[in-house]
Amino acid sequence: MQDCLLKNITLLFFPLYSPQLNHIERLWSYLKRNHLSFRINEKIDDIVQAGRNSWN
Repeated sequence: MQDCLLKNITLLFFPLYSPQLNHIERLWSYLKRNHLSFRINEKIDDIVQAGRNSWN
């Protein structure tokens, strides 16, 4: 039964480095450009809070 199902599946592998194909890379780029860059944070907690605020 499993052999029959596997004939209909084709695996596609991404190149080793392909940020344009990875949707999370586009999201991180947007967050860095619009919410996280050009800031000075004195504590790690400030960085974490800025990340939370931009995500929300």
